[in-house]
Formats: sequence, C-alpha cells, structure tokens
Amino acid sequence: MRTFAMFVEQLWDSYFSTRHPVSHEQIRGVLLICLVLLDRVGIPVTPSDEAQVAIIEQAGALAKSMCGDTDGRLPAMPGLA
Repeated sequence: MRTFAMFVEQLWDSYFSTRHPVSHEQIRGVLLICLVLLDRVGIPVTPSDEAQVAIIEQAGALAKSMCGDTDGRLPAMPGLA
C-alpha cells in the first residue's frame, strides 16, 4: 500500500501544482478514485486549503456510487494491508 500511497501523493502534487485546465481534467478522475481507495484502506489525506477540501468532498461523493458496503467501504481483504 505504501507504493500506492506514494503514487497518489504524486498525483495530488501534480494536480495542485498547476492551474492548467487540461491537466486538471486528465488527472482528476484518476485522483478521485485513488482518494476513495486510500480512504477505504484507512490511509487519510489531509487537505491544507479549500481547493483540497473540495476534491476530498468530491471523492467522498464518488465513494457513495462505488461498490462497497453501506458506508462506502470495501470489506477487509486478507493480505491487502
């Protein structure tokens, strides 16, 4: 999971280091799914400004539409942690 978390951190940094709309659109969908997956395995992402809070909220909305149990989390999978 550490490698995945590092990958997501790089996506996060790339997304918030530019204002280029095409870059944002290319990264946004992947970033949102990755944020949901990190949340589901219990790795928190702490936003530091309003734009980051907004993307975390969007990931939360996406989580509700993804498969999982009623609270949007996947059941524990042996060997994943």
